[in-house]
Parts: sequence; structure tokens; C-alpha cells
Amino acid sequence: MNKDFNTHKWFKNQYLNEEYQPLDTDGYVEAMNPELFDHIDEIVRIFKEWKDGPMTEPGMEGYAKDNLVDYIQMKIRNA
Repeated sequence: MNKDFNTHKWFKNQYLNEEYQPLDTDGYVEAMNPELFDHIDEIVRIFKEWKDGPMTEPGMEGYAKDNLVDYIQMKIRNA
């Protein structure tokens, strides 16, 4: 895993397209498991790798982000 990859910076530059403000998690995310941040960074790395890949067209990115977020939400809600 690339330890230099910064999820917050990626969201700022690639997803939010607005002034960055750290996400307020009320401490729940931090209390779950310190490895959670590494796993989220890995998901972001995989998405970025797909986005920069040869088969990805520019118009696909937004749909893919929405699909990925919906999938993760579904998995967590069904846990």
C-alpha cells in the first residue's frame, strides 16, 4: 500500500471540488479500528487506478463514484 497517498487530499482534489474541510465523524470512525483508514485509502487507490486506466472514459467517473458509494453504503447497512 502506498503510505504517501492522502485520502483527504484526494477527496479535496478529485471529488469535492470545493474548499476542503475535514470530515466530522464524532469519533465513531476513529474508535472502530485504526486500520479502517488504511482500508479506505486502499479503496481510493483502487478507484484512482481504475479511473486512470486505459478502459475508463471521462464520462464514467461520476457514475462509478456514485455506484461505489452506494455499494459501500449497502454493505454497511446490511452488516
